[in-house]
Amino acid sequence: MKIPVNRSIPLLLLCLASAWIGWLLGLPDSTAEGRDGTESRSEPRRPGRDASAAAGIRPSGPKARTPQQFAALKKSLMSRFMESPYAWEDWELREQTAAILATLTTEELKDFADSLGKSGLDRFVTFTKHPGGQSALLREILLQWGLRDPAAAVLCEVSHEHSAAGNHVLRAWLERAPGEAEAWVFSDDFPTGYESISSGLRALILEEKAAHDFGAALDLWSGFQAADRTWGIRNFVDYLEKDPSKIADLVAKIAAQSSSGQAMSDYRTLISSLAGRSADQAAALIETLPVSDEDRRALAVNWAEGWAMKSPAEAFAYWASLGEESPSSTMVDRFSMWASRDPAKAGAWVAGLEAGPARHRFEEKVVSQLMGMGDFGRAADFSKIIPDPEQRLRQLKIVHRGWQERNPRAAGEWLAKLPEADRAALGGD
Repeated sequence: MKIPVNRSIPLLLLCLASAWIGWLLGLPDSTAEGRDGTESRSEPRRPGRDASAAAGIRPSGPKARTPQQFAALKKSLMSRFMESPYAWEDWELREQTAAILATLTTEELKDFADSLGKSGLDRFVTFTKHPGGQSALLREILLQWGLRDPAAAVLCEVSHEHSAAGNHVLRAWLERAPGEAEAWVFSDDFPTGYESISSGLRALILEEKAAHDFGAALDLWSGFQAADRTWGIRNFVDYLEKDPSKIADLVAKIAAQSSSGQAMSDYRTLISSLAGRSADQAAALIETLPVSDEDRRALAVNWAEGWAMKSPAEAFAYWASLGEESPSSTMVDRFSMWASRDPAKAGAWVAGLEAGPARHRFEEKVVSQLMGMGDFGRAADFSKIIPDPEQRLRQLKIVHRGWQERNPRAAGEWLAKLPEADRAALGGD
């Protein structure tokens, strides 16, 4: 039996569907106000850009909210970032957040940033689900705050990150108003209590400037005080290694504007820093610097200090050939790093040194390093082969005392196996 069909019904449905789709496509690109007072935007952020960098345009400006509405807004944003496993790459979320944050007042942005600090972790324990979401949200808040009060936002980011390196608020400020940002960082009346981080912020500015105009960076650096000149040179090393012609520019600047004492200090920093990246380049530079033979020998020690970061065995062998009576504190620190990575090779090198103050300092560092690693057995074995009787007994006593506190039973077993004279000296009889 054939079911009769009303042919006008399909045609009517088709027309209705076409009209509905057309209505959707014709909707204006607008924002919708949420119940928590937030706005949502549908246009996604293109990857590779900081969402807030372009969100500096605030079409609506700050909005008046009750404390309850502000609390609801914060809760909503935190929930969104908490639920996003890839908040740093969720460009649509970050774009929407930037637009929402643009409607907050300066005080609200400060309050929001403070609530996401270390002290806020206990209050918002749910952020442990996706911890990255918390830092991504904080970045957006700080960048928006930086559009209103950049100085305060820069200092807030430093306090959260415990470092001035890579300060994103300052970078954005430098792009937006470089003269204003530099004047603040280099001002004589830098905010009280933050003086210690001003060097880090200056280093960031120098790094940004060197990337675009090395000559301008050199001019800026030449006005630095002694302490800041050191890290300034270290920041230049990347550019010096890639473009040796810049080394000549830096050396000329040092020679022209520095006193003899400051010039030598700058040269020492330059050689040590460059040797850690390119030993041959640094060695060739030593021969061309306008210094005395005595200073050139001192620079050879700095060269070894820098090279030790990359090739400790070769660097310390070279240092030994210089015949230095005592190692510098930097060389001892480099040795400590080597001993922590490869105590066997470091110990073998020390064992080959001639007796004297230098050997004693390195021997003490090996024992200290092994004990710090909890390897009292190897520290004891190394101490037993120290040739100087007084130094040997001194280090054995240090090992025994530390081992006794950490593991009395193991220390007692070790002591029982020592020769009778050693046991008596250590109080084992």
